[in-house]
Amino acid sequence: MTALARSVTLPGDDVFVLHDRPLRDGVALEDTSQFGDAVWRLQPAIHKSSGRNLILNFNRFPARFRPVAKQLAYAMLSGPLPQGEKRCKVEGVRCASTELFRFLTWLDSQSEHRCQQLGTLTGADLLAYQRHLAGLFPGSATQRETCRAKVRLFWRWRHNLSDRLSFEVTPGVWTQGFMLRV
Repeated sequence: MTALARSVTLPGDDVFVLHDRPLRDGVALEDTSQFGDAVWRLQPAIHKSSGRNLILNFNRFPARFRPVAKQLAYAMLSGPLPQGEKRCKVEGVRCASTELFRFLTWLDSQSEHRCQQLGTLTGADLLAYQRHLAGLFPGSATQRETCRAKVRLFWRWRHNLSDRLSFEVTPGVWTQGFMLRV
């Protein structure tokens, strides 16, 4: 972890993850999920009567990446917003978690030592992920871009993370996949 990453103020286990969200009628904040919970119930912040019972289950994530997955989800739900960023819809946070799970699971399976943290990744690692996506979704450039867009969340929300990318991941053309700026 870099010195910069250590300066991040992380939420405590008792912080309510929906504290910056309007809750459904009849739901008390004290009855909602806390940062230390392994499963976060998102339903209290979904106001559509037909809204599904959405959760974030961090037990599914590789153990070494669980903390950063939780930090990113919390940031998107109720944490400090990056400059120019709007608060995400709860359903959007849940959808993002699917692609973040895909990336972090792939990353956890890599044998290179530098793949044990986001902060030590290189452009070559992200290009390897791009090749992985091309194999998973050979006929869907849209799906590959969706996957890449969620990886970019680690850059956009980096000020809320204890482990962060050391370079900006910008959208590139389909043939290049990722364009990197240090």
